[in-house]
Amino acid sequence: MLLRELNDISKHGKAGFLPYVMEDGEAVFLFMIPSDTRYGGDRPSIAKGRIEHEESTEDAALREAEEELGLKTSNLKPETVKLAWKGMLTGLDETYEISVFMGEVNDKEDFGKPHFETGSVHWLTAKQFTTEGRKSQVKIINAAASLLKSTKDVE
Repeated sequence: MLLRELNDISKHGKAGFLPYVMEDGEAVFLFMIPSDTRYGGDRPSIAKGRIEHEESTEDAALREAEEELGLKTSNLKPETVKLAWKGMLTGLDETYEISVFMGEVNDKEDFGKPHFETGSVHWLTAKQFTTEGRKSQVKIINAAASLLKSTKDVE
């Protein structure tokens, strides 16, 4: 039974992306609130979605960010794109494996119009997300912020 449950979970793999800018030495991440709260609630959350057949995890993450945040890949600093967090997450009605990537953008104003599924977008620090964002995703945002801080401390 456990093997079957794990197989069912793995079919629901998702990928997400966190664009960020550095302001006064602190990362500020871009999140979305769905236009329909039945699909993610009414709090800021990571732009994410299912990995489509024969799509790489990173490609799925970027596609979701383009759709849900209006990310232009031309606005990304390619050398900053990296895996921020990977693990199991329990959402509103399912448990799934998710890989969340992050990447620094050149200009926080250079984004296209998000897909109709997005009600609004919000720039938040990890600290702000802790109080305003989806509670199930706080550990992911804190991990991303810590990764950036540790990278900065090494430089």
